[in-house]
Amino acid sequence: MAHKPKCNCFACENGMEELKKIEADCIKKFGWYAHLVTNDDKCPSGVNGHTHNVKEAYGHKDLQICLPIQPEILNGLLTTVVDEIKKGKKFESGVEYDNIFSGGFKAKFLDAFECGRPVLRLLIPDKNGKYEGKYAEQLTKLNNEEFNPLNN
Repeated sequence: MAHKPKCNCFACENGMEELKKIEADCIKKFGWYAHLVTNDDKCPSGVNGHTHNVKEAYGHKDLQICLPIQPEILNGLLTTVVDEIKKGKKFESGVEYDNIFSGGFKAKFLDAFECGRPVLRLLIPDKNGKYEGKYAEQLTKLNNEEFNPLNN
């Protein structure tokens, strides 16, 4: 299964059976897993980092990040939020949350869709707490409707 010519994603290089095995192992060990798609033309910035099985395991929408950041940072942010969900925290669209991340970083979410399923997109501001430049792109829903979570 090739996504695009010369695609070097794990599934194209190793096969879907191997990917499904890793996903099943992650669910067994952690309860959830994450994918990072870096060439998703249906996502803001072309980045679609998202979780699977959070809803099934913890009764909470899965999560998404649409900002071109290092994969390790993206995974760390998702892991931190899922850890809060495991403790019983319920996140909602349009609400700003303090004390989730270290360093005074505030989290805000927006309702979005990933492959037809509802998710909560974690919005990441710039160092000044603004959604400008590349940070503004994550405010665009997959159907290209503009959404300003700061006004909710």
